[in-house]
Amino acid sequence: MTIGDLVAGANKELWCSATKSLRIGGVVTSIRLENFFWQILDDIGEQSQLPLPQLIAQLHQESVEAGYNLSNFTSFLRVCCGHYLRHGKLALE
Repeated sequence: MTIGDLVAGANKELWCSATKSLRIGGVVTSIRLENFFWQILDDIGEQSQLPLPQLIAQLHQESVEAGYNLSNFTSFLRVCCGHYLRHGKLALE
């Protein structure tokens, strides 16, 4: 694949953003991500058999327990997506 392939193959819908409202730790919040990342999170949720809101709540809870600074939670979610893409499927217990 070349740089030109990345540009020519880009799907404009994937970089458009969407906002979803959900409950994390009993608090209703909104998260705005590009559609590309929502699709990856949907894939992760499907593989882990968790609905998207529950998956995001679990990612949030585990990151808090690990002591991460979540001042930019959407960036954290993007990194989780990148990690998933780079390292493959989840190892489910």
